[in-house]
Amino acid sequence: MTSMFTVSPKFVQVGAVLVSTKPKTAFNLNTYSSGSAVAKALREAEYLKGNKELDDAIESIITQGLYTTAKGGRDRAARIAVILIDGPPTDWARTLPLAKRLRNEGVRVVTIGIGNIQMKKLTGLSGNTEYVFASPSYELLKFTKELMYQTLCEATKLPRP
Repeated sequence: MTSMFTVSPKFVQVGAVLVSTKPKTAFNLNTYSSGSAVAKALREAEYLKGNKELDDAIESIITQGLYTTAKGGRDRAARIAVILIDGPPTDWARTLPLAKRLRNEGVRVVTIGIGNIQMKKLTGLSGNTEYVFASPSYELLKFTKELMYQTLCEATKLPRP
């Protein structure tokens, strides 16, 4: 998907937080300056085993300031978090308020659910049905790629929430 965007310090920047028992920042917004470098880093990211502590991952995005200028964020750039989830997190009751807090801090949350995940929960993460995508498998996700691309592009044109 990153190949569809112009990744550079002046255009699209990508950061990644890996979700597990203990979330791990894989890289910040200013770590890579090309789509191919981001794609390579994502392919080579260590798969973390353990529980899906999505609440802790979202909290780390907030507390570690993933969108701050020190980590590559730009003051006038759209802030978008894409959450790819392939199973229910361990604590929806804590995850949903943290997702709302992230949105209240000016970050649009786009959620991609893989497998059997409740659409209501995905919408709770995003706060908006327009930012929710679902696929029965990773293999079939490619069929929604163009729609996700269009949605992400449109989200960058809107004023921050």
